[in-house]
Amino acid sequence: MYQRTTWSHSFIQVLDDNFPIDYKGKLRELEKKVKVLNVKFENGSFSTLELLEHIDDIEKMGLGYRFQNGIRKLLDVVALRYGIDVGLEEKEESLHEASLEFRILGVGHEEKEESLHEASLGFRILREHGYNVSQDFLWRFKDSQGGFMECLQTDVKGLLSLYEASHLAFMEESDLQDAELFAAKHLLKLKGQENEALEHINHTLEFPLYHRMLRLQARCYIDACNKRQDANLLLLELATLDFNKKHLNLPMALQLSYQLSFSRSFFEACKPKRNIQHILEAKIRQNHLIRCGDKSKVYQADSRLAIYQPTIWSHDLIQGLDNNFPVNFEERARELEKKVVHDYLNNGCFRTLELLEHIDDIERLGLGYRFQSHIQRLLDVITSLYEINDEHDEKEKSLHEASLKFRILRQHGYNVSQAFLRKFKDSHHGFIKYLHTDIKGLLSLYEASHLAFMEESDLHEAKLFATKHLLKLKGQVNDAQALEQINHALETPLYHTMLRLQARCYIYAYNKRKDANLHLLELATLDFNRIQAAYKTELKEVSKWWKNIGLAQELSFVRDRLMECFFWTVGVVYEPQYHSCRVGLTKVCALITVIDDIYDVYGSLDELVIFTDVVKRWDVRSMEHMPRYLQIGFEALFDTITEIGSHEDITPILVKVWGELLEAFLVEAKWAHAKYIPKLEDYLDNAWLSVSGVVILTHGYFLTNQEIKKDVVESLERYGDLMKWSSMIFRLYNDLATSTNEIERGENVNAISCYMHENGVCEEVARAYIKTLIVESWRRLIKVYVACSQDLANPFIDMSINLARISCSTYQYGDGIGAPDARAKDRVFSVIIEPITIRVKEHKYT
Repeated sequence: MYQRTTWSHSFIQVLDDNFPIDYKGKLRELEKKVKVLNVKFENGSFSTLELLEHIDDIEKMGLGYRFQNGIRKLLDVVALRYGIDVGLEEKEESLHEASLEFRILGVGHEEKEESLHEASLGFRILREHGYNVSQDFLWRFKDSQGGFMECLQTDVKGLLSLYEASHLAFMEESDLQDAELFAAKHLLKLKGQENEALEHINHTLEFPLYHRMLRLQARCYIDACNKRQDANLLLLELATLDFNKKHLNLPMALQLSYQLSFSRSFFEACKPKRNIQHILEAKIRQNHLIRCGDKSKVYQADSRLAIYQPTIWSHDLIQGLDNNFPVNFEERARELEKKVVHDYLNNGCFRTLELLEHIDDIERLGLGYRFQSHIQRLLDVITSLYEINDEHDEKEKSLHEASLKFRILRQHGYNVSQAFLRKFKDSHHGFIKYLHTDIKGLLSLYEASHLAFMEESDLHEAKLFATKHLLKLKGQVNDAQALEQINHALETPLYHTMLRLQARCYIYAYNKRKDANLHLLELATLDFNRIQAAYKTELKEVSKWWKNIGLAQELSFVRDRLMECFFWTVGVVYEPQYHSCRVGLTKVCALITVIDDIYDVYGSLDELVIFTDVVKRWDVRSMEHMPRYLQIGFEALFDTITEIGSHEDITPILVKVWGELLEAFLVEAKWAHAKYIPKLEDYLDNAWLSVSGVVILTHGYFLTNQEIKKDVVESLERYGDLMKWSSMIFRLYNDLATSTNEIERGENVNAISCYMHENGVCEEVARAYIKTLIVESWRRLIKVYVACSQDLANPFIDMSINLARISCSTYQYGDGIGAPDARAKDRVFSVIIEPITIRVKEHKYT
């Protein structure tokens, strides 16, 4: 079942595709002026860098098609200055004369004085246009040892141009490939130092220029040029009019201000016509416009309506699921568990690498909870071995072993350092060349790099290095199993993957291995199906609750997402012993979804103020002052939370976090009502709370059957940073996935729109920046997680990491809650509905 299209025939038909005649005349006039300017560049005494930047501006603004002949002539002038043969006998004599005059005047091409920016820009533009240029230009920027000069490490403009040029390298051009790594490494370092260039650096590292869709690039570059003090106003005016002429009938029509005064009628031409029959549909889909005279203001549609697709997971379907698991399979699982422990604990002949791989297999197969004490003993053995034979082991370890050791120990809260990377680097501090084709080592390094702290720059560099060479190896390896491992790792790193999805995937991959331990494989298959059967039992229970409270039927405007909420809680806490926690958290998540829709798309501001106050006071008697739909919502919330909190009288703590959540919801509702878009920092200060992670984790803290102590509030406060960074990741993933639909509904307050509004940039740049915040938030979360793990062994700590993981899984390809697509439904099937069928020896388990 596929999601309905946003772009209906009715909507398309009401779009106005008229472009005022006077602006068409203005376009022709501006085009002539630019052509005159091109001739001046061609015949004048402009420097090579000025010529190159002029060509680059024209093409990045999307105007290249208008000036193809002029650009070719300018390129020939540049090529001649570089000494490239362009077939002089076929070219106009004036080109040669212009180049000769340029040199006579003393401003010709000087190799020694040429900057890295100019050299890289020249290479990129000429290669883009099919000229025969070489990577040899790089030697001028290297020292006697073959490394890039130290002075280039802070040359932001040069590094940016070098990075872009490196993406036009041929397979055999290793110098350009090294240049890409050098530029990326130092641009990453400069991100924390360069405020003015930060946006440009983020944009470049996210998508190199040569890989971008041309029209998106044109819009973004026009936005960027609009802020430049040295912008060519002639080009900028032409580019703006040209873009709007081509895209007037698209929702992203561009309207800019750059010291020009366009009449209001021009913008009215850009709006859809108001057709009474389809006015609601048009309002829902109305996109923001960046208007002349106020380029930073995002205008919002007024619609508060949201139309969600119905659920496919009906109560009857859920009740019909088969949740039986044969008793003899239970007995077989216990028998296999004993065999696994006997094999690996009592046999002392295994090398350290084998112990590490054994732990990794157990955990990736989803069996870690069964072997906690066994794994801990093995980790103690491994750490003691390294303490006794540290020097010998350091010399002998492969990149695979060293990276795997780092990842597993850090995952378990050990204090390990990134210093292990030093022995895999050469005298120039680059990774040793033979590692470029070490698939196993690169995969392990890639996975280890995703457990870096913010300050561990060597691991950040390792991530770039591993990613670069794994991408190259994708096109070279013939081994189907290795290719599958590379694709899987690059799609989602192991540490970011929902654990049950990872377990199912790894069981299938492990089954293909010739060295697979059949005891482990059989146990993993049985265990997965056993836990899945338990999930079905829990799901049936919460489905009865959901049907009985009737929120989806009574409040038709809300999302009916019980299955997605249950899947979410499986991602947060998967272990079978926490069945009560999953049932309780599913109820909590379903209520959060309903109340979120009340605040986002239905309630008036006055009603929401009253509802927030009633919840904070937890006052049933005040229900009579609310409209019926809010009474229904409050009654369901009151009954459910009172039931959860009654066991240890923790209701006041639960009510407190619900009150804080609704306060955060209310802040966003007030912003939307006032059509106010805050700064990104102000938005995130509220948004990491409004995303509901704190509410989910607080309920999870009590529902994991922990002993409730008198200092419970202090205990929760100790985990404040853990909840904050987990929730921040949740929020940022959510905003990336849902922002487009929210803007269509007129809900412009999200991380992307806040960054766009604050910095005057296009959506593509804003999304790239939010992705960098996600990376940074993961690094902060991991550091807090490791610190907490050293103090306490607590399921709550793992739940915090798992909340970030399920956020990644749910929002990786779109809004898996609001608009679940085929991939979202496949995830539910694989984890909750469909058992694994694998033949192991003579056994077959389904």
